[in-house]
Amino acid sequence: MWHNDYKIPNGVHVYGRRYDPFGPDNYPAEIEKIRQMTAIRDKAIWLAAQKGEKTDLAAADKSTRSLPEIKTNFNPEKNGPLVENGYLLLAGDRKDTPPDTHSNDFSPIAYGLQVYMKTAYCLHWLEKSIGTQRLDAAMQAYYRQWQFKHPYPEDLRIVWKNAGLEAEWWFEAMQTQKRVDPALVKIEKEDDHFNLEIRNKGDLDAPFSVTAMKDGKTLETKWYPAPTAGDRSEIQFPGTEADAFVIDRDHDVLDVNRKNNFRRVGGLLPGFEPLKIQGIAAFRNSGRTTVGVLPWLGWNNYDKTMIGAVFYNPPLPAPGFQYYLAPGFAIGSKQFAGLADLRYKFLPGGLLSRITLGLSAKTFDYDYNAQDDYYLKFYRIVPQIAIDLRDRSVSFSHRLSFRTLFIGKENDVRTDGVFTGKTYDRYTIFETRYEASQRKAPNPYKLTTVLEWQNGRDAFGDKGKYLRGSVEWDQKFYYAPKRKVNLRVFAGGFLKNDFRNDGIIAGDPARASFALNPQGFNDYRFDQVFLNRNGIDGPFARQVSKTEGGFKSAFGYPNAGTIGNSNNFIFALNLKADLPRRLPLGIPLKPWFDIGYFDDHTPLGQNRPKNEQLLWSGGLMLEFFSGNLEVYFPLVNSKTLKTKYLEAGGGSNSSALFGGGNYFKWISWSFKFPKLDPLEVLENFSF
Repeated sequence: MWHNDYKIPNGVHVYGRRYDPFGPDNYPAEIEKIRQMTAIRDKAIWLAAQKGEKTDLAAADKSTRSLPEIKTNFNPEKNGPLVENGYLLLAGDRKDTPPDTHSNDFSPIAYGLQVYMKTAYCLHWLEKSIGTQRLDAAMQAYYRQWQFKHPYPEDLRIVWKNAGLEAEWWFEAMQTQKRVDPALVKIEKEDDHFNLEIRNKGDLDAPFSVTAMKDGKTLETKWYPAPTAGDRSEIQFPGTEADAFVIDRDHDVLDVNRKNNFRRVGGLLPGFEPLKIQGIAAFRNSGRTTVGVLPWLGWNNYDKTMIGAVFYNPPLPAPGFQYYLAPGFAIGSKQFAGLADLRYKFLPGGLLSRITLGLSAKTFDYDYNAQDDYYLKFYRIVPQIAIDLRDRSVSFSHRLSFRTLFIGKENDVRTDGVFTGKTYDRYTIFETRYEASQRKAPNPYKLTTVLEWQNGRDAFGDKGKYLRGSVEWDQKFYYAPKRKVNLRVFAGGFLKNDFRNDGIIAGDPARASFALNPQGFNDYRFDQVFLNRNGIDGPFARQVSKTEGGFKSAFGYPNAGTIGNSNNFIFALNLKADLPRRLPLGIPLKPWFDIGYFDDHTPLGQNRPKNEQLLWSGGLMLEFFSGNLEVYFPLVNSKTLKTKYLEAGGGSNSSALFGGGNYFKWISWSFKFPKLDPLEVLENFSF
């Protein structure tokens, strides 16, 4: 008793959720009763030791305080949709985990959703299908036999069977990833009843309810056993007044697809659900098709302010088909701009746990010529396939993806230096990518390997092609709670390059070249978001990308052919670290250091000293929004980089810390959109 008061092994009871905020009603009463029982036993020990008297503990315990009734916090009408959506969030991708799995094999989000939420929901499902009286009788028999013991699922199955409760489907629902999906496919009206044709599109044979409706109101609800997985069956529903039927109207069943549950008795398109237009549409509406519509506002230095609307289907729980369409109009360029993304996923099982087919597109302006007053636009269309491979651990995942990039860039046409029009430079890139990530502490990592192939033309119109490959390793080393060092290593090289010695593909010195210090003009795939893609001056022109070499220096397009870019190979190492202590006001200051080598294989670089190709730089940075926005302040640099910084800042004193020039022109920054896949975000979330 003393152990349960002062030394409870489970700290949740004393310091955590059992007391506050979820248990203040019953926890104080339990502690008071435990202390009263402890006092009784303490007295009994002394009576036995001093006088040899024996105390009737059961009788004495009756004098202790009574405990208040503990009301269940499972309320299907109030929190049922939350529990159901939580389950579907994982089950939609077969990421749900049986509750008797070892705790080490649960992802953080699955632990709460599966152990606590799904278990309660499945018991509620069973209660509704067989009745409260039968479930209570079976559970009381189970409690009497196994109280104060440690039973296993098989023990529960045996007790229920002996109590007359056969519920093999329930154990399958709890302990496997099988899913239920009853579909109402046909209704025929007879003289005194309706014949309903039900198809089990899932792989779990579990009971479900059918509700007869008239004018949107419930007439009667009946429960039926499910047909065998993949089969159809016909059930009879008594009565003749109903004008529609719906499967599981009260959401008692963990149905993975409610879009096929409703059907009218007659009329045009009897299975069609009404369309609902909604602003913020995070969760799917099981009773109707929902289209979310939100305004969007954007800006870049060429299109200027852009306005438009985003059309999308709710992302939670993750649907099989996901889309968003974001058309817009650019006020500055007075042209159409926008982007779109469509994805369809299916779950074949086995080695290929998930396959996602995708198609994305976008178009914006990427440059502007003020002298001749014209804009240059690009478009990109990308079909792709991503294959999530089977893994043996919830903390490890790996994926193989293939994509083809169809890109068109407008270029100006000049005759004798005079602008005469524009033409499109079109090119196609083929990419294969393998990604593997281990999220388990204390040293999570991510590995990315890429192969890329493209045909092209040089500045003289000669055809050529290249094959390039790269490897990236990104790892975090935690040296204290919430304190870590980030290590990133990148190596990339050309396995074949017809322009290896030219340094130019299609007249563009940055096309397909590896970059130590990637900026907007290096992003020939248009993968990143840059506010001033080809800018030379100003803060927006000093945006860098945390890709390839990952350096923080931003010297602009004029230096593309002189520093950092290679048509042969590069190698880079990037470090950043949390400070040991939190700074006042929570200032997110971190030190960083980059070192890398680029091989200048151009004719002008043949005799270039190696020390000019070995670059390093370090300084401090401000990190916001988990690294999605970072601002860099370089402090120490290799000689080659410092010379470039002096040119950028207008300084001339190389011995001075900042060269005596404008240090603000040394400062660079990076930005990237956070991940938009809700399941991936939640899987990586840690409490």
